[in-house]
Amino acid sequence: MRAAGAVALKEEMDLETVEAMEYRPVGNNVVLPISRRLSLTDLTERTCKWPVGDPLKDDFHFCGCESSDTSPYCKYHAKLAYQPVHDRRKAAAARA
Repeated sequence: MRAAGAVALKEEMDLETVEAMEYRPVGNNVVLPISRRLSLTDLTERTCKWPVGDPLKDDFHFCGCESSDTSPYCKYHAKLAYQPVHDRRKAAAARA
């Protein structure tokens, strides 16, 4: 005999709170850009689309600095976003 209705296993999930990330420049020549604090509707093809803050809060915005033709991010955020695989594995091993 088959039960009526859909039966699915309920998956229990523990939600972790989001921690603020701390960015530490690697070299002395790193310049942190001043965010233009753009909203989603203000972004263009030439603005940095790096999200800043919690999307559920009122102060959420995007960097908005000038980006190159080949990247959605400014030079600073592109360095954060595109890290060599070797460096990512080394960082992940250090955290474990």
